Amino acid sequence: MKRKTIVLLFVTIAVCVLATPVLAETIGGWAADSPALASIIAYVEAVTNEASQDYVPPEARVVLFDSDGTLIGERYPTYSDQCMLVQRLLHDDTVTANAEDAAFAAALEEAYLKHEPLPDSPRSTAQMAAESFAGYTVEEYAAYVRDFLTQPVPGFVGMTYGERFFVPMAELVKYLDEHDFQVFICSGTERIFLREMIADTLGKWVPPYRVIGSTFSLTATGQGETADRSYTYAADDQVLLEGNMIFKNQKMAKVISIVDEIGMAPILVFGNSAGDFAMGQYALQHGGKAYMLLCDDTERDYGDTEEAAKFAAECAALGFETVSMRDEFETVYAEGVRKAVAKEPALLSEYWAEGSVAASEINEYLRAVTDETSTDYIPVEDRIAVFDLDGTLMCETYPFCFEYMVFADYALKNADTLPGEIVAVAQEITDAAGGAKPADMSTRQAAAAAVAYKGMTVEELRQVVREFKSSDAWGFTGMTRGEAYYKPMVELFEKLQANDFTVYIVTATERNIVREVIAGTLHIPPSHVIGTEYGYTATNQGDAADADYTFKPSDRIVFDGNYYGENAKTSKVDAIVREIGQQPVLAFGNSSGDLAMAFYTISGNPYRSAAYIVMADDAVREFGNAESAAQKAAEYQAQGLGVISMRDDFATIYGDGVSKAE
Repeated sequence: MKRKTIVLLFVTIAVCVLATPVLAETIGGWAADSPALASIIAYVEAVTNEASQDYVPPEARVVLFDSDGTLIGERYPTYSDQCMLVQRLLHDDTVTANAEDAAFAAALEEAYLKHEPLPDSPRSTAQMAAESFAGYTVEEYAAYVRDFLTQPVPGFVGMTYGERFFVPMAELVKYLDEHDFQVFICSGTERIFLREMIADTLGKWVPPYRVIGSTFSLTATGQGETADRSYTYAADDQVLLEGNMIFKNQKMAKVISIVDEIGMAPILVFGNSAGDFAMGQYALQHGGKAYMLLCDDTERDYGDTEEAAKFAAECAALGFETVSMRDEFETVYAEGVRKAVAKEPALLSEYWAEGSVAASEINEYLRAVTDETSTDYIPVEDRIAVFDLDGTLMCETYPFCFEYMVFADYALKNADTLPGEIVAVAQEITDAAGGAKPADMSTRQAAAAAVAYKGMTVEELRQVVREFKSSDAWGFTGMTRGEAYYKPMVELFEKLQANDFTVYIVTATERNIVREVIAGTLHIPPSHVIGTEYGYTATNQGDAADADYTFKPSDRIVFDGNYYGENAKTSKVDAIVREIGQQPVLAFGNSSGDLAMAFYTISGNPYRSAAYIVMADDAVREFGNAESAAQKAAEYQAQGLGVISMRDDFATIYGDGVSKAE
């Protein structure tokens, strides 16, 4: 993988130097009247002047910089390594994250893209990252980091993660190197990540061995369980990430790192948070100085003036000097970088046919409602989208809805233990595969399934679904049931999330089944799944009413064999009002059971709204009926609904390698 050379940071400064005479002792990117700049230059002049009583020989001129918030932006979206963790856990098809980590990553991404307070992590995010790269060689991991650094940073225009440096601070590093300082970076970020982060911008002045950070455990490919001290690295070995975080370089740990890895105290420290106070105090204790950066620029960055003022007072009490980004930085980021006024919308493209009318309409809608200058702008908190599941996001045309088939499969496999009438419904569904849906099947299947699953815990039902997802999809080759998603609709689902929509699934399928069906494909919180409800009871509850029974420590929640009506048609509207509490602005369905939800979305909405029906009209790649779909499409359009043609709007349905069975 080629490394992208980053020269933008210093091009503007070089041009300015050629065009305008400047004083010898200035630092590019800083305001000329900066008090901190004057203090830094005066200190450097004193410690580099052999005639001064403050003279420090070059070998003792150690300066330490924190990274995030000191050298690079951290206010929005968040720390760069955290953003890479989200990518790794949520958007990397080569990784299967555990449910808890994936849920946290989804919540983290949702929060930082909305610029909301970040959620508490259920466990160490550094450990999550270490585990997610276990088995990678150091070189493979470094290449992954380099690739991530080429991605654009949300909230800014014209900047990738690898270009996220504060120009004045990068120029300060250069200045100190020119004055024979040994520049180190001492950060809580994992050190291999950090070395790649700075390589093309600060690498000239900060070699890899001067990067101190948190540390992943390493092993050799042939080492096995042998301890490091007992194993000799072999000629054909490679160094691998073992999967654990063994040292988190924060607070006092930074001082320990200084003592251990540098062997002398710094005379200058630059940080930006309380996490840097320890190494700042250590510098002051040994006669040095410490400067703390105030993230107080709200125009060019995502600063907080009130928070910065409190932090400045803390610093003053400890004897640290402060640097105001707002007042003392002539520029913050490189030329061409700006804080986004309106978020650049994520648009449909990859799986949609060239010339798709539906994709064009939806993209235009996204541009309008996410542009703060548009009269169609919708605030983030009101961007609600609702999707049906079967036939809208995933296959239902052959043979039937996912819920029918998982029930039929389970009931027939357990026919010896289930009532005969339940098994009969399952057999009826199986016998009808490829043909017309049996009469009244929606309600009969739901009632039968509730009985079939009686006594199961939610996790036990989800395990049944997990196993069924891995079976081959009937009517297709190259696809399991769990992979039977319409790729264009999944892309739409994800693009809405990328445009700060809160997305819900509102379906007739039982909600716990849906939660397992979508796991690993559609990333929404469990609370954003609304479906048919089966009854629950506690294992020791007996006939006692819920309102009269107190759950006991020995209890488990199990299904009680009942269901409370199918979540279809107007029931979907009721559920939206009850559980979401506000009117959606977008709705997507595929059948008459979704019309109520669609009409509710577009009727009397204070915001620009739209509802689309997916038409199963592709008889070549799917089991659609073009004639029937065309008639329904005309009716829907006459009622103010949009239509999405699988045949005409989808460049692919299930992706490469999947075909309709002969």
